[in-house]
Amino acid sequence: MKSVISLQYPLLALVLSLGLSAPGWSAERVNVRGIPADTPFIANTRCYLPFVCIRKGEETPGFEFGVYGRPKFAPGDVLLAGGGRLSGRVALFQKGNDWEFVRHAALVIPEGETDAFYVGPGDAVILRQQGKEAMDVYDSYGGLYLKRLISGPLRLSYNPVAGTSHSLSSFVSPVVLDDLQQRAAAETLLQQLKSGKSVRESMEVANLKQSVINAIGSIEITDKEYLVYNEATKETLAINGDNYSQKMGAVFAACPKADAGEVKGLLKSMKRIEAAVGYWNSVCL
Repeated sequence: MKSVISLQYPLLALVLSLGLSAPGWSAERVNVRGIPADTPFIANTRCYLPFVCIRKGEETPGFEFGVYGRPKFAPGDVLLAGGGRLSGRVALFQKGNDWEFVRHAALVIPEGETDAFYVGPGDAVILRQQGKEAMDVYDSYGGLYLKRLISGPLRLSYNPVAGTSHSLSSFVSPVVLDDLQQRAAAETLLQQLKSGKSVRESMEVANLKQSVINAIGSIEITDKEYLVYNEATKETLAINGDNYSQKMGAVFAACPKADAGEVKGLLKSMKRIEAAVGYWNSVCL
């Protein structure tokens, strides 16, 4: 493929090999604030995240975006672990090669600001970024952020560690604040961030420590393929091909509004899990 690109599209090949911006792409650099002092560099680099680096002779890390193949800023918001919400432009990052539906950190440029602020593992409960067709939502799960397949009272995600055997924290339930409280928390947090503190330090100053979060226990991860989270009962179900009919059958058993014939068809195969969760959300509220 590389040789074909080089022969047919020599300019694009040069762009890809050098990491340059092609005609029509306007690269910008933004300063990145709030990276905790104990955050390690990626091995043999001066980068905290891919392309989030400290240049030689400088002290403040930065991120050059608008370059082909790099994370993009798009409208979105971050619900921090304490209730404050920062809205503006959000970029999502992976560290190393991981599942496409997993993210490890984010940068957010709040409305009216020019600097980006670092949001690391455990700093937020929800990351949201506008996608091509809809808003993409990522939930805090262990030390990462997991993309939802379906949102709603019953939400569905892929299991990022299927086939392994260890425990991860279950989904974190967002702190529920009204709009006024949320705005006040965000203003306090932003003031602390702009003074040079990290998100974690800012939450402590704002008296919004993560201890106020309702953590929902843990589950054993062992060859499980989907995670279904019930926002009402705050229960996480790990579902695989062997237990699909039983687990989802129990979910529908508590929903008298569901049509028995429809449910029977949905429970025949785990291939229908997305349809099953969508149907539950539409009739079982």
